[in-house]
This record gives sequence, C-alpha cells and structure tokens, in this order.
Amino acid sequence: MAKIYPFQGILYNQEKIKDISKVTALPYDVISKRVQDDYYQLDSYNIIRLILGKTRPDDNQFDNKYTRARDFLEQWIKSDILKQDKEASIYLYKQDYSIFQQRHTRKGLIVSVRLEDFEDKIILPHERTFSAPKEDRLQLIKATRANLSPIFAFYEGDGNGVEQIMAAYSKKQPIIGLRDNDKIEHKLWAINQLQDIQIITDYLKDKSIFIADGHHRYETALNFRNEVKREKGQFSGEEQYNRIMVYLVDINQSFTVLPTYRVIKGLENIDLGKLKEFFWVKTVKNNELLSRMKKEDQQHAFGMYYKKKSYLLILRDELVLEQLIDSRELKIWKKLDVMILHKLLIEHILGLDKKDIGYSSDEKKVVELVDKEEFLAALFLNPVRIEEFKAVTKAHRLMPQKSTYFYPKPLSGLVINKFG
Repeated sequence: MAKIYPFQGILYNQEKIKDISKVTALPYDVISKRVQDDYYQLDSYNIIRLILGKTRPDDNQFDNKYTRARDFLEQWIKSDILKQDKEASIYLYKQDYSIFQQRHTRKGLIVSVRLEDFEDKIILPHERTFSAPKEDRLQLIKATRANLSPIFAFYEGDGNGVEQIMAAYSKKQPIIGLRDNDKIEHKLWAINQLQDIQIITDYLKDKSIFIADGHHRYETALNFRNEVKREKGQFSGEEQYNRIMVYLVDINQSFTVLPTYRVIKGLENIDLGKLKEFFWVKTVKNNELLSRMKKEDQQHAFGMYYKKKSYLLILRDELVLEQLIDSRELKIWKKLDVMILHKLLIEHILGLDKKDIGYSSDEKKVVELVDKEEFLAALFLNPVRIEEFKAVTKAHRLMPQKSTYFYPKPLSGLVINKFG
C-alpha cells in the first residue's frame, strides 16, 4: 500500500529567525491579495515569497515569481536562514485551537510519501480540481525542486499504532513552537530515532491515504514526476521526485470541517417561484440564517442571501435527485448537500456554469460581495460530515471543487522537503 519515508527537512534557523510566527503562512490557496501583502510586510524572509510570490509588470521567462522563488530558496539556504536537518526525520506536528467556544487538539506526522496514481487506489482524492492552479504549481515545483508546504491527508488508525510514539515525543520540548494570529498553537518535533521511524513506517504501509487538502499540489507532483520520467527514460520508483511531503492525520480524531460558500453571477434575477418547486422557501433574519440551517441539517437545508434578504431553502423531495444523478450512483454521494447544491440548485434550477461561481469560507465576505453587487447572490450549505467524506472517498467518487474546508490549515514554513 502506501510507502512512507523520513526525510531531511529544511527548517528556519532559529538562531537567525527569532520569531518563527513571522515567517510562516497559511497554504497558498487560502491567501487573498490583502493577506499576501501582509505576509510580505511581516518579514523579508516570510515563506510567502516562495509559495505565493508577487507578479510584476515586467515579468518574463527569465525573471518571474517562480524564478524569484527559486532564487530566494537558494539564497536563504546559502546564507543559513534555512538549514537542513542532519538526520532524516519524521516530524510530529500538533495544533491546539478553539472554535465554536470549544478547545481542540489535532496531531499528525509530516512524512515523505511515494507518489501513486489515483487508479491504483492507494492515495485517494475526494474533490475535483481546476486546471489553472495546477499549471501555477507545476511552474513553481519545476523552479524550486521542492515541496514548500505539506499536503494534508488522512489515514485510518486503530487507536494504537503510532499513538504511543506521538504521545512520548509531545512531552518533550518542541523544536518549533508558535502561536499565530488566530490564536492557534503550533508545535513541531523531529522523530529521528531509527526504531521509532521503523515502527511508524511499518504501521502506515498498510494504510490507504485520503487527501483532505492539497489535491492541486498532489496532481501537480504527479505531472512533474511524469515529465521528469519521460525526460530521463529510466525510472525505479524510488527517486526523490517520486515523493511528496504530507501531513498525515488519523481520521478517527475529532475534526472540524467547515463549509465553503458559493457566490454566483451570470443571470439578472433569481426566480423564487421556480425555487419553490423544489425547496420549501422561508424568509429569515440575516443573522439567523446559518443557525436555522444547522437546526435543519438532516433535511438538506441551504441558505441564500439575495437582494439584502436571507432565505432558508429546505429540499422538498429527495426523489428529484434520481432524475438529475444516475440512479446507479452511490446513495450517500447523491445525497451530499454539496452535490444537491451544484446539480439541483446551481445547474438545474439556475442554469449556471462553473465560470459563474466564486468560493469563500468567510460568511461576511460573501455577503459583502453581494452587497457590492460583484455577485448576484450567496449560497450557503452545511459542512460535509466526516462519515460522508470517508464513504465517498472509499467508493472512489469525487465531490465538486471546494466541497470541504478542514480547519485549521497546516502552516507553510515549518518544514520544507527539497529533492533536487
């Protein structure tokens, strides 16, 4: 099944970088232009210059955000801003955070994993991807020859396995500890004892890996591997470029899954009468919409913000799904709220295409976009349940893009894996 490796991580040198919180960043795909600017101002060595560099009007094939990322990485290594660990390690990564007035802990292992084609059903995706981000990430990996951020993935643990090793290391002093602006505490330990590494790799080798976040980067790594493979003409499978850095977490931990909301354009008005053919439609107070949706979670409840008003939409009859989705398809897949939102509401009722949809997990932001008339309406849905995620992924079905938002995100800048 999955093949796991330790690796010699490249980390910020804390003798030169005194505050690691100033050089780390969120994953590139959740960083807005404003946040990108903030990271640039925070520290001249912030990882943002590698994972999401700025474009310039005079960019060309010899000088652009990808070549600059390569140059920054090389310069920071040469000047000892970044240092490579002397020993191959597996990195224990722990996040302590609060959400919805509850405190949570999530811990996992940052490892190097052999790339596997999806059809081999060892590493399993759950979302469809966009072509533009994959081309962007491909240019970056070609330039830097590095995994600058881990993708986030799950395995199914049995409650034993590596738990004792993680518990023992988490009692030690971490090699990195920081608290970010969202008051999330991040800690990192290096597991470098050969016996511990062997136990971990043996335990994980029989596991399937479910991608949570990082589908674009994983597919990019596959594309990069295939390009290099064609160029070299020889391939054993053990090459460094046939691996990717992954933050692996036991799926049986408690998880926080948030929804990603949609904003839509491409039509002048929404016919509420047509909506009522498929949904019970109720006008609710703007500040009560999400709580009302949560109460009606078992009934396929959605929200819509349109012309300054909020509407609660509850599916009238699940039988309509049989007409829109192949009846032979997996039952739980057909009944996912995100599938109903796309297949029934966005495509069938509103007649919209992918180009007419925007995405954000920020409720205030999507409402603001509608109020500014940049979009016609905002559509809200409840988050995918973890049991739905497991069932759909195991059945090798794909959800629409941006179906899940696992919180919190693993930070970029804690450890880098360079393979060339």
